[in-house]
Amino acid sequence: GPVLSSAQREFLIRTCSQAAAEFVNIRQVHGDKVIVVTDDCRNSRPSGEEADGLVTGIRNVALGVRTADCLPVFLYDPRKQVIGVVHAGWRSSAKEITVKAIQLMKDVFHSDAKDIIVALGPAIRPCCYQVGKEFLGTFLPEDITQRDERYYYGDVPVGKSPVLCPQRGKENGGRENQEPVGVLRRPAHGKQP
Repeated sequence: GPVLSSAQREFLIRTCSQAAAEFVNIRQVHGDKVIVVTDDCRNSRPSGEEADGLVTGIRNVALGVRTADCLPVFLYDPRKQVIGVVHAGWRSSAKEITVKAIQLMKDVFHSDAKDIIVALGPAIRPCCYQVGKEFLGTFLPEDITQRDERYYYGDVPVGKSPVLCPQRGKENGGRENQEPVGVLRRPAHGKQP
């Protein structure tokens, strides 16, 4: 999608008390590229660069992605003070973008996966996410539900979601024995995301 308009940037400044110069967003392309926002790129922001994820250890920098049906994934390592945000649509999830973002946090900021808190934002629900047969070859069979000769994606326990667990388990029979790459926390109100 496009980068923020001036009206959208002004709205964020008003509602988030965040300076416009400190807000970083990207041109989302449903891929697996994650950008590390560093001090070196603060003046030449990656805003507008094609990617679907951002991570940073810089304080007072807001990271943003846009979603509609796609899942926003928020990452936070309180020990290393590192944050990330991922636009995890089905194409990006199939390419393991969240796993790659967490790996960047580990490689660049020395985060430990068990310290990374993962929060899932609102997205289309499995009951409504009808997909075609091409999903059967892209995701594990356990990720797809068939009802009335229709296929629906995403009806899996969130802790074993392809958003958090690498797809590499396909050839080994699935994700049953894989651990998620981060710690999924329930929202404060106690409901599953």
